[in-house]
Amino acid sequence: MRLILKVAILLFCIYSGYLVSAQVYRYHAPHITTASPWINKVTVYNNGDQTEYFKIILWKQGGETALEKQYAVNADSKLTLVMSNFAEYTANPSEIELEPVEGMLIIETASTRIRPKISFVFGDQPSVSEFFLERTLALEYLVPNPIYPHFSWTGVAVMNPNDEAINISFNAYRGSTQVGGNLQNIPARSKYVKLSTEISEGLNYTDFDQIRIFSAEKSFPPPITITGNSRQDRHLFFNAVPTGVDTPSCIGYTFTTDSIVGELLYIPPGTFNQGAPEDEPCHQDDETLFSHT
Repeated sequence: MRLILKVAILLFCIYSGYLVSAQVYRYHAPHITTASPWINKVTVYNNGDQTEYFKIILWKQGGETALEKQYAVNADSKLTLVMSNFAEYTANPSEIELEPVEGMLIIETASTRIRPKISFVFGDQPSVSEFFLERTLALEYLVPNPIYPHFSWTGVAVMNPNDEAINISFNAYRGSTQVGGNLQNIPARSKYVKLSTEISEGLNYTDFDQIRIFSAEKSFPPPITITGNSRQDRHLFFNAVPTGVDTPSCIGYTFTTDSIVGELLYIPPGTFNQGAPEDEPCHQDDETLFSHT
């Protein structure tokens, strides 16, 4: 009887469209801006032998969706989307212009051949900061602070894509000494973009060589570091890298979120039984009880 019920449920899911076989890959950009004269660009590459598709989602601060649209990228080609705040910018014929948004950006695709790259240009300055977006979600990241004489300020952008607020810690180090720190509550579907002096009072560009950014609650996308000078003619933007974390003490917290099965919760190492006891009513021969470790 139980086997018949399982088959019936499976067939219902198939014919109702509830089973989705394609994995969805999700890339996050924790910062896009409407500040003048910044030009935001997203170039999506396809190095496959056939046309592939992606969806771009633009969130305003707080998670309101400003745009959700699907695009196609031809085989071995690219597609560039531009959000310009520079009045004198002229888009190339191959570029697609979008309305700028102060918020965050998400690229979703079912293809492993699609790779998005984000670029930031300050008006007509020749300096361009660009890097590929990652589909990583982690609890902890390393943000290096490369100290060069032609830079004078730095900051970070952190995104919380979750449906609830999370606490994220910022610890700055010089050598092995902690020189600054802050615990910040970031609301759901929001970003936190601050200079180092705002993250920790009095923490100037040359005071630290790395920041550890971490949460004990939920995983989040890679932060980006934003570095520049007072003349705004040189900038350096790049992704933080995920690093190891201690075993969480909070059983049942969301370690990461999968696009198909949803939230994956932390369970400490141990042994559990799977299957059904032989004396259980309606026991089937394929439900042998066994242990997992």
